[in-house]
Amino acid sequence: SQEDTSCQSLKTGTFNVYDGDEVVGRFYRKDSLQLEDNFDGEKVIMNKVRENDCIFYISSAQIRNELDTITMKVNYHRINANKYSFVATPAYLNIDYEYKGEIVRIDSVVKPDILKLFKNYLVKSNTE
Repeated sequence: SQEDTSCQSLKTGTFNVYDGDEVVGRFYRKDSLQLEDNFDGEKVIMNKVRENDCIFYISSAQIRNELDTITMKVNYHRINANKYSFVATPAYLNIDYEYKGEIVRIDSVVKPDILKLFKNYLVKSNTE
């Protein structure tokens, strides 16, 4: 079916990020926003997302340093129902960097406390 090749299910939900067998982070996606928690004690990162089929462009919603100005182009490849591999590269920079891993969609929805953060961000960004 067409759904099998599309990355529709990547647009909304809760996802674990894997490096090999280890969960190294989690992110939440909804309405062109993505909240990342990299489990490193740093605070969560709000990102903006544009997608075109299985290619997602992810850019930081809050510019705090030069790294935050880099848009990442993430190419997803479906492995099975909820699992995708990805390759992330800087979208507009000609540098030889790529980050590979896998994600698993662990929930099709985003928890209410995370949704609140999305709403707060949208309210704030609309008034700035």
